[in-house]
Amino acid sequence: MLSTIERRQKILEILSERRYEKMTNLAIELNVSRRTICYDIEENGKEKRVVNQHKTIAAREKQNKIQEEFKNWIFSGPERREDLEKEYNAKFNQIRLPTYDGSYLKFPEMNPTIELRPHQKNAVHRIITSGNTLLHHVVGSGKTYTVVAATMKLRQYGLAKKTMIVVPNHLVEQWADSYRVLYPNANILVAHKEDLSKENREKFVSRVALGDWDSIIIAQSSFAKIPISKERQMRKINEEIYKIDQTIAHLWENNSDMSLMNRLAFWCNGDKEQMLRIFATSGLYRPEKSDGYYEGTAIKAVKDVTSLYNVQQNKSPRPTRVNGSGKGGK
Repeated sequence: MLSTIERRQKILEILSERRYEKMTNLAIELNVSRRTICYDIEENGKEKRVVNQHKTIAAREKQNKIQEEFKNWIFSGPERREDLEKEYNAKFNQIRLPTYDGSYLKFPEMNPTIELRPHQKNAVHRIITSGNTLLHHVVGSGKTYTVVAATMKLRQYGLAKKTMIVVPNHLVEQWADSYRVLYPNANILVAHKEDLSKENREKFVSRVALGDWDSIIIAQSSFAKIPISKERQMRKINEEIYKIDQTIAHLWENNSDMSLMNRLAFWCNGDKEQMLRIFATSGLYRPEKSDGYYEGTAIKAVKDVTSLYNVQQNKSPRPTRVNGSGKGGK
């Protein structure tokens, strides 16, 4: 039977161990790791570590509760949530997909009995503002009317002198009919197979160049027969070469920044502020780059170097030994 002093000491040991358990769970959770609890056994004269499945499952359940409580704490205060969102977006979430709102668009000369749906107006807005758009809508969602309305908008805004719609061979007349339904007064030129025959090809191209057309509708096979001048070909090839050169230069520039940051992360032992100070004195530092760019690069470098040199994070979380557990414990 335990004395009063021994009972008190035992209670303090239990409370201390529980407090240690909670702090250990919290520390592991903050380091984005999963806890594994082991105990030591002796086998063939050698010490061996064995996973305590029961306590490991219990510890990970507690980690899950910590995660849920942390989320609840963040979202329970609107001001705290907004501050954390702004901080996170400023440092890490620097790419935001654009949104397109075409609700403001008006479509003069359009058939008054037809009203474009919101997603069609948004698509028209995207076409006239981005210059390169894929309409990946399902069948029956009105892609034809979207393209037709966009071509007219480009003309009305002066963004295009005349537009050409290239369609599959068997859909030429269908597109022409849809165009006339949506814009009854539109001046369109429909290219038929005979227009692109060898003897009529130059005549048709002249009609395209000289006519004041709202749009030209042409079959894909016919469009391929229209020759491109050598000057235009060379200009396009040079543009592509320039884009490739710019991409290579950009990649080299970013790789150089990352390479230096990785070395600084190692030698500065992950001290981000020291890394940024040293980088600012290097020849790679460019004042026109935002502070968020360099800070983001430093954070990534610390993470990469930690994963590379720290076995605990590179492979699996190192098993955590429970305070007070001895050999053969469970």
